Amino acid sequence: MATSYELLNEAGGIEHTARLSELSLGFDTVPIPGKFYTIPRLHNYYYCDSIIDGTVTWILVESHQHGDLLQATLTQDIKYSQYYIEVTDNKRLERLRKMLANYKGLRG
Repeated sequence: MATSYELLNEAGGIEHTARLSELSLGFDTVPIPGKFYTIPRLHNYYYCDSIIDGTVTWILVESHQHGDLLQATLTQDIKYSQYYIEVTDNKRLERLRKMLANYKGLRG
C-alpha cells in the first residue's frame, strides 16, 4: 500500500508530495448494514451493524494497538461515513467474518 502520493504537473515534474496520513480524504460511501468497511489511513476494519435515525452502529472488528487486538462497538453520526470505504477483497472478508463471529460470541 502506498504511503505517499506525488502531484505531477503537465510536464511530469513533481509539484507536491504528501504522505497519506496528511491527506483529508473523503468518499461517497453510504454504509449498508451487514457489510465491512475500512478507514484506509488507519488500517482498521469495521462492520456496519445498524443505522437508526442517522446514527451508525459500527463494530470495530480489527484494530491493532501496541501489538494487541482491539475490538469494540461504537456509534457515530452517519455524516462521518465519508471516511470509510467498503471492503471487497474475499480473502480479507473471510477473515473479518470469523473475527466478527468470535467477537459476537464473546459478548454473548
